[in-house]
Amino acid sequence: DWYATGKTLLSLAAYREPGGATDINASSLLKTGASLNGVWLMREKWRLNLGATYENRDFKGDPGTTQLQRNDDTVGSSLSVSYTPHQAVAIDIGARAGSRDSNFTGEDYSFHSLFANVRADF
Repeated sequence: DWYATGKTLLSLAAYREPGGATDINASSLLKTGASLNGVWLMREKWRLNLGATYENRDFKGDPGTTQLQRNDDTVGSSLSVSYTPHQAVAIDIGARAGSRDSNFTGEDYSFHSLFANVRADF
């Protein structure tokens, strides 16, 4: 995390981790990715949040097979506004978009969504 100013925060993360495969033709999965997020404190109770993500999923199968192994690239972004009327309450409204590119036919997709979230801590 880097506080560029008293009202601005930038966060960069990168990872590489093994995981369980969700594809029937793969025995394991290697995920490699990165994210960049920014927060701007517009006013005392208002924040603007911006984020971008990238992830590569390399599906590993039987080492003895010659079958093509699946490899996916997923990118995403989000933009939201947060309002905190009270220290224990937060309201978020925003939008997300993303897409996946795969070397397997029919595994590609793209999406756009709107969201609203209310959180109360007790």
